[in-house]
Amino acid sequence: MVKGVNRLVLEIPQPESAYFDSVLLFVNPACAEKDPELLKRKAASLLRDAAVTPSRRVKNRRGLFLRILSYVLAVLSGAAAVAMMGGM
Repeated sequence: MVKGVNRLVLEIPQPESAYFDSVLLFVNPACAEKDPELLKRKAASLLRDAAVTPSRRVKNRRGLFLRILSYVLAVLSGAAAVAMMGGM
């Protein structure tokens, strides 16, 4: 419990993160009387939505493909410009 806080606090001891040991969530007083399991499910959902993992970034294969394609095209256009200048 956090010192001086008179609110319901949920502690999530092992979130799916290599950076954090636990997460403290302060429950809105209007929702403090709700089912504890419902609050835990909502907390888990919130943490999943807030998590940024490498697997989420890699899932967008189209974006990754377009980024790699833009790098390749930039290198090829630079090489073509150098080749044209060398021929002059």
